[in-house]
Amino acid sequence: MIKIGIIKEEKIPADNRVALSPDQCRWLLSQNNNLSIIVQPSAIRCFQDAEYERAGVMLSEDLSGCSVLLGIKEAAAESLLEGKTSILLSYQEKTTS
Repeated sequence: MIKIGIIKEEKIPADNRVALSPDQCRWLLSQNNNLSIIVQPSAIRCFQDAEYERAGVMLSEDLSGCSVLLGIKEAAAESLLEGKTSILLSYQEKTTS
């Protein structure tokens, strides 16, 4: 079983970036029976915790059982766990000239 943990968003001011949306989580889970996704609850995430739950994702503060952690590039250093693979994403909006 592969367990992906999504680190809670803590950036102030909050923005609209997430590592995976609830729809993306739902799709990933539907494509792989050996996958589970755990999301840390976040009061400032652009998606509500309940949206992740409806997508079949477990909510938990504890991500220690996850093999991979996903987050946004401003993740707090203390949210990264020693011995875990952490992938911190950064998005830039496409601009037109």
